[in-house]
Amino acid sequence: MEKRNAHRPKRDAHPFEPSIVKKNKKQDQTTEIARKKKRSVKTNNRSIVGASLEVIQKKRAEKSDVRAAARDAALREIKERQRKAKDAKKGKK
Repeated sequence: MEKRNAHRPKRDAHPFEPSIVKKNKKQDQTTEIARKKKRSVKTNNRSIVGASLEVIQKKRAEKSDVRAAARDAALREIKERQRKAKDAKKGKK
């Protein structure tokens, strides 16, 4: 087996150079790198289906305590409805 392959030239373990080495070897590569321009993001307010722009702005302007009070009232109402439904169900049985 060794005699057959003796005339063949030996190959390198890594015949392909990594891309980093190729980039460094380039002659015409410039050292200065231009900074990328950042795009400025423009925000605009639009109305959504089911809510006009005025309604959205009112909700955004609300203070957190007002929002929390409204949430608590809604939760109380939901719990009350569930309790009534449960009592009605017990009464039928």
